[in-house]
Amino acid sequence: MAIYENWTEDHGSPSIATDQTGHVLTLRYWALWENVWIGLPEIGSSYPGSLTKYYDTKLTNYTLVNRQGGEYATITLIYKSDQKGGGAYPEERKDSATIYTMTDGMLEKPIESKTGYLMIWNHSLAQKKTGAAATPEGYLTATSDTLDADGWQWVKDISDVGSEWKIFYAGKTLKGAESYPISAPVVTKRSYYTRQSSANSAASTSGTKQTPGNEFGKTDGEWLVISTNVYFEDGFWVAEIQYQFADEWLDELYD
Repeated sequence: MAIYENWTEDHGSPSIATDQTGHVLTLRYWALWENVWIGLPEIGSSYPGSLTKYYDTKLTNYTLVNRQGGEYATITLIYKSDQKGGGAYPEERKDSATIYTMTDGMLEKPIESKTGYLMIWNHSLAQKKTGAAATPEGYLTATSDTLDADGWQWVKDISDVGSEWKIFYAGKTLKGAESYPISAPVVTKRSYYTRQSSANSAASTSGTKQTPGNEFGKTDGEWLVISTNVYFEDGFWVAEIQYQFADEWLDELYD
């Protein structure tokens, strides 16, 4: 169900959550970065899809994430219905209360990090036209660009080498594959406060490694704060923090 022009809806979108307070719709899309701004809805606009039951939902926030390489973006739209019950809030809506939820996201990893990676997936073997040693042993099962033979090299494009080279083995069995998506769950922590100062104090710094209070069974990895928001909703100040899971977040890049 594609709603927005020039955007491609992600598998499993929309996801819908419903409780005593109303409905929450999460929509996820992929798009060229230059097309993100074409038809980007305004905060407060109504859900435009065909699910008539959810016409009362309004766009409360969206997230734009520039994917590796900069050409594409991930777009996440959050639509929420007006809270029900007037001033009567469920038990979790009280000062200092915290709620954790989880959605599944995606990360791009270099194809070289894939288990079972072979150089022939995205390289060709080039031979020097003169003076090359015997064909390197095991080149069909090589997992790195190290070759124990003079006059041979792995290349992604023959134009990267001089005219004294020729393609001996045209590999590239996975042409154009430089990365692959993996599951990267995102945990959202929402804490409710009657004072804005308390919500401000509860907010975290994006780009820091922290572990959420509920990991939803995810182990053998690390969490990174990818966004922090403070906003006012139905009589409460909300500190919203999102954590993304990965095998590892490099210490050299993240605190």
